[in-house]
Amino acid sequence: SRDEKSYGSASEIAVAQLSLKSPEKSLSGIRVGIPASFSVQECPNEISESWSLAADLLHQHGAEIVQVSTDDISPRLMQRALAAYYVLVSAEASSNLCRYDGFRYGVAVAEEEVNFNGNSETSDFTPLERQYSASRSFGFGTEVKRRILCGTSVLSSDRFHTYYEAAAKL
Repeated sequence: SRDEKSYGSASEIAVAQLSLKSPEKSLSGIRVGIPASFSVQECPNEISESWSLAADLLHQHGAEIVQVSTDDISPRLMQRALAAYYVLVSAEASSNLCRYDGFRYGVAVAEEEVNFNGNSETSDFTPLERQYSASRSFGFGTEVKRRILCGTSVLSSDRFHTYYEAAAKL
């Protein structure tokens, strides 16, 4: 049996992760809708393969896979689904990327390599906080930082029920 790191493509990794999490758990009674409009010729092969492999794996574990016509998806539902997706992905990014400290995970960057421009906010940091800040400033792009901040906000105690739980229910 191979571990997750020995798989080559993203689709193989996704299937391995699904398989390793709960191979014995049945998905009987769960119906998974795959919008037909998501099957486009311009879609890269790796993405199409990932969709197919994930659908096959879900089916093997008892889920019913249903093709959903674009006509069956209202614009309002699509808007709500995209909003829920952004909330959930941001929360996931925030909770997972907090591990990237430059020691065990992520890019190890010396604070001298990052120009803090005499930023007064970083002058009060401990050496550990400066290391975290340097690694994350250097290793994360603008969109990743945006999603981490959004996810941290969504997961905060005063917003968790309003946003995260509502998105998860959709």
